[in-house]
Amino acid sequence: MTYLKARWDEARAGLYSVRGCSWWFFEFCPDGAINRQVEVYDSGVRLRYGRNHLGDEFGKLGEGRLQDMEIRAAEELSAEQFEVVWESVETNGRVH
Repeated sequence: MTYLKARWDEARAGLYSVRGCSWWFFEFCPDGAINRQVEVYDSGVRLRYGRNHLGDEFGKLGEGRLQDMEIRAAEELSAEQFEVVWESVETNGRVH
């Protein structure tokens, strides 16, 4: 597995623009598919998606592959670091 963290310095459009900019955390499978992801917004909202929860009214698991994605200034994480962020999300959409 590969673990990456990247900053998204643009707010989402529409209803969710109030969340602000965000950090994205990814767990990629050996074939490059996104296995799990966490979105941490400046407003405090946290979302997580994985194979057991592909999407909801707030968003969805990314469909790209690592080798096809252009992730600017991504930082590599350890599995342990990713798990800490993953476990920090209790319920999607809740402000922390």
